[in-house]
Amino acid sequence: MPSSRSSGPESPVDGHRKSRIRSHHLYVLLALFDVVVIMFSLLLHSRTIEDANRVTDAASSLDAQLRWLQTAQQRVVELNAPGNDLFRAEQPEEYESLRRRFNSAKSNMAALFKSENEHAFSLSDLQPDVDSMTRAAEGLFEEFQPMAAAPMTAEARQAILLKAGPLMATMDEQQHKALWILGGLVTQQSEKKNLLLQEHESRLHSTAVYQRVFIAAVIAILVGVLIFGRRLQASDRALEEQRRLLAQERQDRLAAIGELCSSVAHGIRNPLASICSSVELALEAPDLNERTAKRLRDTLREGERLGDRVRGLLDVARMNRAVRDRISIGDAARQAARELETEIEKLGVTLTLGLPKRPVFVDGDHKNIELALIELLSNAMEHTPQGGTIRFDCGLDATGRYVAIVVEDSGPGVPKAVRRRVFDLFFTTKAGGTGIGLASVKRIAQIHGGDIELAEGESGGAKFVLTLPIAETQTVAPAERRPTPADRIG
Repeated sequence: MPSSRSSGPESPVDGHRKSRIRSHHLYVLLALFDVVVIMFSLLLHSRTIEDANRVTDAASSLDAQLRWLQTAQQRVVELNAPGNDLFRAEQPEEYESLRRRFNSAKSNMAALFKSENEHAFSLSDLQPDVDSMTRAAEGLFEEFQPMAAAPMTAEARQAILLKAGPLMATMDEQQHKALWILGGLVTQQSEKKNLLLQEHESRLHSTAVYQRVFIAAVIAILVGVLIFGRRLQASDRALEEQRRLLAQERQDRLAAIGELCSSVAHGIRNPLASICSSVELALEAPDLNERTAKRLRDTLREGERLGDRVRGLLDVARMNRAVRDRISIGDAARQAARELETEIEKLGVTLTLGLPKRPVFVDGDHKNIELALIELLSNAMEHTPQGGTIRFDCGLDATGRYVAIVVEDSGPGVPKAVRRRVFDLFFTTKAGGTGIGLASVKRIAQIHGGDIELAEGESGGAKFVLTLPIAETQTVAPAERRPTPADRIG
């Protein structure tokens, strides 16, 4: 049956692989938040500048229109002034000067009407009044034409003034109408400008309110993030302490189990040796019948099996006193393969080794590490049919802090009913098995700060993943070796 991932306790490697928020993660979040704040501030600033530019352009256009209207008012006054001054003129040269002023004012007014389209104005209401005022002024100059020839007598001047009075009144009336129309346009444009500035001021006020609210929200969020960060760091430290205490408790518990195993094993070994010796001596007796001899042989065989279990208990106890050395996983794997080479050939199975290009070292007991690898390979050999394949892969995990050793066979796999118990001491499904092999591998892994798990095999067989922390003084990046399927474990 296909094997499955173990659903037992979480391994130390799984804890390292899971993402954890630390202080530097908090700083990254704060940096991202600062970027968002800056982008939002730049957006507000950009919109404010765009609005200010729009208002400036509109205000400039309104100012230009106001200046044009003021110029129109001045031109109307200039058009009317020469006719009024005629009533004070007495000499021919004064008449000619006023005539030239009038002609110039009339030309300026005509030019002003031509430029009205440039300022999006229509002076159609003003045109009749200006034309009427111009005709009245021209009539005044015609009445005062005799003055251009020679000085006039008082009686002649009095007669001209009487005829020119109505024209003067008409001209003044049309001037008043024209100035009234222009004044209304000036007032209208001034109101537009004031309204534009008021709207802009209102938008600036709203923007300022938004910015104040945003700044207050930013400050509140920053304070909240800092408080959350402190609590997170405190929780992280508490979790680390709990893990340290749990690891220490586990080490103490394993040490106690080892001492118990050692005590029990020593207590059984000597009596068992005496029993086996007695049985062997009894078997040498010449008068034994076959039935008794068979029972004695069965007793001796069971005693030897019990002896194997006692030796297993002693091996487990000795693991607590493991000596720490610098071990090359690649060398240990090659040595384990060499020791099993003869048996592998006898069984007719194929062993493939996938080792990293650069050496990967762990700190621990060389014999125990090699024993764990031999146990894993032996377990795979026992379940691999003739002609099958055993795959051994070794490489760093995704964190670069653990070496992952994968041993996968092409056998029938581990039944679902026993997957959770494969690492229990003395549990076995093999006839004549001791149930110590995988339990000793689990013990070795935990002593060295690692773990082992039963994962889902790609070929349907059993797949065991042994993880061990690399040596602390070793710096090896995951990219420095050939990628292996071990990276996908967990």
